[in-house]
Amino acid sequence: MFYDMKGVLVLSMLFLISSAGQGAEWEPGTEVTWSALGENTPLKVFVPEDYVDERAWPLIYTFHGTGGRASTGMMQRYTKGRGFILIGAPYAVPGAGSLSRQGVMGEIRRIAKVRALLGQSLRLDETTYVGG
Repeated sequence: MFYDMKGVLVLSMLFLISSAGQGAEWEPGTEVTWSALGENTPLKVFVPEDYVDERAWPLIYTFHGTGGRASTGMMQRYTKGRGFILIGAPYAVPGAGSLSRQGVMGEIRRIAKVRALLGQSLRLDETTYVGG
């Protein structure tokens, strides 16, 4: 009996790991709060209303000032909700540290991780625009 339960536990853990970042919640034309990074500051993800799996999509990743709220609203207005997958993110390191070399390198790694996780469930092309 112990081995059966151990097998169930292992399979359950593998399922949870493999489904991290999966996009069952992605619905074209909507912004969702996304906590796949396991951080205290979730990101906002907007999948464009014209999203289809048949093509790859560019990503626009926008930062919001320290203490600001993550949102994709401004970029939704600029893109008219079409043509780009949008990410709204607060800085991972709040305050002046976000502009230090260490802070910037951390954000670059974070963007790469976001791309890798999103790429498991959304078709991304190689383009990432970053602003804030």
